[in-house]
Amino acid sequence: MKTFDERLAAYFAENELAEDMQQAIRRCLGQPNSTSTEIIADVDQETQSYNYDVNFESILDMFENVSHDVNCFNQLCGYYGTYTLFVTEELEGIAVEQL
Repeated sequence: MKTFDERLAAYFAENELAEDMQQAIRRCLGQPNSTSTEIIADVDQETQSYNYDVNFESILDMFENVSHDVNCFNQLCGYYGTYTLFVTEELEGIAVEQL
């Protein structure tokens, strides 16, 4: 079974992402550190919605329209962005959107 870093590197290579985009995605994802149940339990259903997938790469694919524009990606998923991206300990993906 591939590790998080191996799968992320394969995703970058497959999508031919530039180094600055790779760094932005790494910064946004952080490291796997919680279960999906723990993350979803913290979602405030009144002000947030979430998308979940058993493969974190599928969550990144949601942003393929902006995956070659680091500024646009950072506006959506950065510190002040609309989305917060998570990778669980099981390498599942969750994108939480501020409504």
